[in-house]
Amino acid sequence: MLNNSVTQTSDNSTLRISPREFQEIKCDLNKVLNLFRHEKVLQTRELFRAGVSNIVGLSDTADSLRFLDVSKEEILQIIRRFQSATLQSQNPFLLAFLNHDIIGPLSVFYSYFNLLEECHDDPDLYGQIANIYSTVQDAEWFVRCFIENIQFWTDPSLLQVASISLEKIVERSIFYTSGRVGTMPIVHLPRDFQVQLNEGIFGLLLVNIFKNALFRGRAGLIDVVSEPIADNRIRLNISDDGVGVSDELGSSIFDLGVSGSGSTGIGLGDAKMRLAACDATIQCVPHGGLPSRHEQGKFGAKFVIEMASSLAVDI
Repeated sequence: MLNNSVTQTSDNSTLRISPREFQEIKCDLNKVLNLFRHEKVLQTRELFRAGVSNIVGLSDTADSLRFLDVSKEEILQIIRRFQSATLQSQNPFLLAFLNHDIIGPLSVFYSYFNLLEECHDDPDLYGQIANIYSTVQDAEWFVRCFIENIQFWTDPSLLQVASISLEKIVERSIFYTSGRVGTMPIVHLPRDFQVQLNEGIFGLLLVNIFKNALFRGRAGLIDVVSEPIADNRIRLNISDDGVGVSDELGSSIFDLGVSGSGSTGIGLGDAKMRLAACDATIQCVPHGGLPSRHEQGKFGAKFVIEMASSLAVDI
């Protein structure tokens, strides 16, 4: 994890998103999700799945190509809005939040639409579409999580919890993250439990823990273990073999706006409050993880998350 000096990136009172801003962002992101699931996109993809080498003769080919072209432009316009100078002046925290989490997934959608369009002239590109499709599905999941997560910064009371599979959400989070580094670092996936959480809050938090471990902590392995504890709760331990977290940062890593690398401090910021809204807790053990791959006798970071089980479990 991070191993740099702690910096406070902003006055916490400015790190908020208004209801109007939330609705605008949600509307734009839902447009992209709806485009991805549009009938014309699904039809075009299935044509190439079936091995069709030429779609010129199909009656709706021109309409499909126009739809793909218009969709690409719409995604580009949304990306530009999310990076605009106007947004920078109105709410720099929101701009940083969007650039931190959502520009990458939106670029994945753009690339997917672009490949579908190019397949009209070069059907051999279908192999690339097949390869990127799982990445786009991961991006779709992440965008849905982002919409739920960003609502916390507008009105935490609106968050809802539901019974979710612990194994599946850890799996989706690490698949999304590992797709960016081209490796699968997991030693173990956790034993599965049904737990009471908000998938958006928890999913984005896991992604940021995994990203920090792999990119900033330079970890090669991540071990994820779950176990039942008292009061019908589940404990999740996430350990990595990176450089660990500095003791200075370890005590404030979940504070809003605090970063060890001069970034936004929003990835793990307010994690305790976000999870508290789901009746869950989190703590960081700066050097409680796996033996470090970088320095003998040192240990990587460890995160301990405890949450309510949806079903009765035996200890």
